[in-house]
Amino acid sequence: MLGATYGYFSCPDCGISIPVNQRESHVCDLEPLIAKSLSSFRKELDSLEAALVEWSNSKTSEFNRWLEEKGRS
Repeated sequence: MLGATYGYFSCPDCGISIPVNQRESHVCDLEPLIAKSLSSFRKELDSLEAALVEWSNSKTSEFNRWLEEKGRS
């Protein structure tokens, strides 16, 4: 842990740099914790979003069929 040499380390959960002497008392803030979690899943989320867009625009999607049956297309 090279950062600890300089008196700081990166929290493994939220990724922020905190002083080594505050290691035990550190509590992750929600925003950086969510940001780090989302960044690790960004590729998967992008793929899911693309698949959902493709599905929702598909003429064969069940939702579109349901709309057509109800006369709402």
